[in-house]
Amino acid sequence: MRFGNSLPFLTEEVIMTKRRGLEERLAELNDLRGDPSSDLAIEKLRQALASKINHLAAEAATITGESEIRQLEDDLIEAFDRFMLDPAKTDPLCVAKTAIAEALYRLGARRESLFLRGIHHVQLEPGFGRKEDAAAKLRVACAMGLVRSNYRDVMIELADLLADEETDARIGAVRAIGYAQQGAGVPLLRFKSLIGDPETRVSYECFSSLLRLSPESSLPFVARFLNAEDVAVSKVAALALGESQLTEAFYVLKAGWESATDDALRRAELLAIAMLRHERAIDFLLSLVADASPADARDGLTALEIHRRDEELWARVEQIVKAREDVDLS
Repeated sequence: MRFGNSLPFLTEEVIMTKRRGLEERLAELNDLRGDPSSDLAIEKLRQALASKINHLAAEAATITGESEIRQLEDDLIEAFDRFMLDPAKTDPLCVAKTAIAEALYRLGARRESLFLRGIHHVQLEPGFGRKEDAAAKLRVACAMGLVRSNYRDVMIELADLLADEETDARIGAVRAIGYAQQGAGVPLLRFKSLIGDPETRVSYECFSSLLRLSPESSLPFVARFLNAEDVAVSKVAALALGESQLTEAFYVLKAGWESATDDALRRAELLAIAMLRHERAIDFLLSLVADASPADARDGLTALEIHRRDEELWARVEQIVKAREDVDLS
């Protein structure tokens, strides 16, 4: 009986010992960042990449990518192949495979077959009451790898990824399309914007990428979404326009603010105007603080707060607020 009662404590002690051992080995790898290209460092990284412990291999892959150690490219590929065997057991949460794909992307490796395997990989693992896909980040890393490899059919792969069940994968697909900087990406992103997405983050990424890829034609297209039925979509459209810092975006956002009836949307549009950082945009917000209704003045002041560190501008704001003699605004 005494022996049986001690088993849980022995098990816990073994687990803690293994955990401390892993932490020490990870710390040793981290120390290699001081001189990652030395012969000793490369040998230790190679050993870690050959390890069955996915966290060790992942850390070694990350250092290899950060330090652009191209002589370990084959070791990365061998490790990826190994962790693709019975992947849920050998590499829970896709920790190693994702780090390896990201490292190969950083190295500019043209490993199309590996990236194609990764972009199609789905790894279902136990989650909260249901199985969850742990491979979304891997698919995104491989999508970026295919773009950098100038893979011929990359837009076909990214179109499929736009319909992925995982939000992070869809966001990654949009970013990869923007990164590709191909005209073929514009109609893909417009179509995705038009059919919408359950997550407004995806819509925001579509709007932002469109405004970078094709600013002139995309400005009026994104502006249409300021009047979307879903206010949340209108808000992210406004923020994407503000982030673009396009001169013409000011007039679009100002018109949207003037016609909007939803208070949250109006505040988002003023914030977007502040994000433009143009003189005309700043002067408009200052005029609101000076002369608009108390509610609009407060919203204008709130929008301007993103420029709080601009001492010269903030001195103008304080002077205007003081001259208005509005206790609430002060």
